[in-house]
Amino acid sequence: MIQFRDNIVPGYIDKLTDYVTSIAHNVNDEHFSGYSYDGSVTNINFFSLTDTNNSDTQLHTARTGIIRIDAMNNMQAGSHHLVMSALGTMSANANGNISTGGTIALNQAGLFTGTTGSDYYVSVVAPNTGAGDLGGMQVQLMRDTTAISAVFTLPAGAGPTNVAFGTYDGITFDADITATGGFFTATERSNGYYPDLQASLDGGAAVNITPNGLYTLTGGTNNGFTAGGTMNVVYGGAVVLGNDTITTYTQDSVIGVESAIVTNANNIAAASNMNAAGDNTNALDIINLQFQDFMQGDTQTFAQYYNELITSIGSDTKLALRWKDNQTVLVDQLRQQRESISGVNIDEELTYMLKFQRGFESASRYVTTIDGMIDVIINRMGYVGR
Repeated sequence: MIQFRDNIVPGYIDKLTDYVTSIAHNVNDEHFSGYSYDGSVTNINFFSLTDTNNSDTQLHTARTGIIRIDAMNNMQAGSHHLVMSALGTMSANANGNISTGGTIALNQAGLFTGTTGSDYYVSVVAPNTGAGDLGGMQVQLMRDTTAISAVFTLPAGAGPTNVAFGTYDGITFDADITATGGFFTATERSNGYYPDLQASLDGGAAVNITPNGLYTLTGGTNNGFTAGGTMNVVYGGAVVLGNDTITTYTQDSVIGVESAIVTNANNIAAASNMNAAGDNTNALDIINLQFQDFMQGDTQTFAQYYNELITSIGSDTKLALRWKDNQTVLVDQLRQQRESISGVNIDEELTYMLKFQRGFESASRYVTTIDGMIDVIINRMGYVGR
């Protein structure tokens, strides 16, 4: 029973935690992108998750879109402390708005060293003057919505042109600009670059991560983790800005309902569209999560995972009770065997006591008889000859 308590039950606690947190994360993913019943409020989680050891949780920020950590396998049970930040290399995003008449390829070299992550892109300040001609076009390097370079004006009649913007946050930027018979318009932008996320398990080295990838983390010595463990990182949204380090714990969590919903049920994101009173499509999408495979590496639904968990608990509990019964029988047999060798039998001991008592009585009578005989010889024989 101690073996069952200390080694089997903790595994089921972790499985149940995975089940609950997976439901919470997936509902939050869907809820976060929806709108309140009147279509005015969005970007609210439905469930709150608080780690019992560190009280530092949320998997969402309003700027970054949705970040979810899924299927952390082969790690020691407990609070899996995963830190993700936006410090690292740069990679292209997919949020550009480039005219069909031209391309702006933003290049970069170096390691991002800024304290805050940002989306870097080339903005068209003024359009080009003619089809296929970049002359007069003005461009500027932007970080989010802030200009960080000077405005560069392309000379008249310029063909494909490279513009060097300089070095910012450890990254040297330049852009290859080409017009193919069309016009750039003001406010158009390149696809841009943004810092990749990095992930590290407590005590381990940081690993650069991109959406929907499997990564093996090593280390994790600070909180008693075993080395290794596979992490499946899933995050969506346009640009991952690293303004804050995103810290998440996938185990040992306390689940609740977000205070914004507790205080105002109208904030439940039932609608999928802004300003669409009566829209319940997002609520239906949340309900339909029950039919999707989110558990066991996206191979089981919530119900299938839970049913399998309950079946396993019942089977292991029955097996543990059978082990207990078998051990009880074995212990009883060993106890009887020990008692048969070293134990005391009252009837047997009483028999021995009676035997020794009778022997003592017989010996006493024998001594008394001999004593009487000696008395006769010494004290009474010889009277005849006097």
